[in-house]
Amino acid sequence: GQAAATTATAFTKTTRQSIVLPPVLRPSEDGQGDLARGYPFGSLEGLTAKPGTPAAVVQACRAAITAAAKPLGAVRVRAVSAGVLHRRGGALTAPILVRIDYAGRGGIEVRQAQVGCRLDEAGRVTAVI
Repeated sequence: GQAAATTATAFTKTTRQSIVLPPVLRPSEDGQGDLARGYPFGSLEGLTAKPGTPAAVVQACRAAITAAAKPLGAVRVRAVSAGVLHRRGGALTAPILVRIDYAGRGGIEVRQAQVGCRLDEAGRVTAVI
């Protein structure tokens, strides 16, 4: 509602957070994981958004994930809403579906998962779980 829209506006201003990616979104240690599932060998199913998380929140989470994934070799990061925001105390958790393409030795390694993007009262991304 109104609070989500107001909070979402704040998120767009706070996209430079330093977070740690959960293991499911990190590239494999040898750079060879999931190569057969992604480019150039084929494509995964498209990311289908589920209503519930405002676009501005998804963009803030994507920006934070991109900042954490780039040093690991990410060449593309996509994210969509995976449902309704959850509020606990002053923090929000946004369910998002994320796909990260990493440059690997044999091609592009793809990591895809639904994760929770935690945001504080000020709209800063504090964690991806």
